[in-house]
Amino acid sequence: MRSLLLALLTWLAALAAPALAQSAPVASIASPDGRVRIDVTIDGEGWANYTVSRDGKPLIAPSRLGFQFTDQDGFGRNSRFVASETASADTRWDQPWGERRTVTDRHNELLVRLVSSGASDALNDAPADRPIAIRFRAFDNGIGFRYEFAARADGKPWRIADELTEFVIAAPGQAWWIPAGDWNRYEYLYHATAIDQVSAAHTPMTVKLVGGTHLAFHEAALVDYAGMWLKRVDGQRFRATLSPSS
Repeated sequence: MRSLLLALLTWLAALAAPALAQSAPVASIASPDGRVRIDVTIDGEGWANYTVSRDGKPLIAPSRLGFQFTDQDGFGRNSRFVASETASADTRWDQPWGERRTVTDRHNELLVRLVSSGASDALNDAPADRPIAIRFRAFDNGIGFRYEFAARADGKPWRIADELTEFVIAAPGQAWWIPAGDWNRYEYLYHATAIDQVSAAHTPMTVKLVGGTHLAFHEAALVDYAGMWLKRVDGQRFRATLSPSS
């Protein structure tokens, strides 16, 4: 399970995908102050997408969500919306280190339930529907989301081959990043380039958009899960790339 946050003005973090034809949202949520908005859509091919905007201006353009597996069809094309649920929270917690002792957790939450058609069922030769949920949280200064998988009907574990989560940054700007995936070390000096000049970056990656909005991409809750790199696919579209094993 992965949690990601998208920082608008401070360091939270996020995710995204390719610019596609606009579809009507199947579910939406706004931050407590109403300025940050997340919309979830299903495009004509059945891909689930999300967008993020602030004060009505797009920050993350339509971006795909999905997975590939080693032993079954992936989640992606041919997904269908089932239902959504909303919730809110306003709590505080103390952290043992850092610049702030008390952290305020004030957000609105959207849980989107989808099904994706897999291989044919052996009993009735009909495509088997598999459930997946995506939990989004909208804060006044960022967003986060994670995938939630139900137990497989066959009792086997989910064997993930690749994560298809994408981030399409909606406006041009500058990025600060370090290279990811090189063979000899993890830490490098930071590069300062245009967003469309990034190759593959370790998180956190920070960008400053035209107009002054800052975004920072990072991840959290990596429990039994690979770390993530951000690989630029084309233009300003980035895709999650899972760190390989040794």
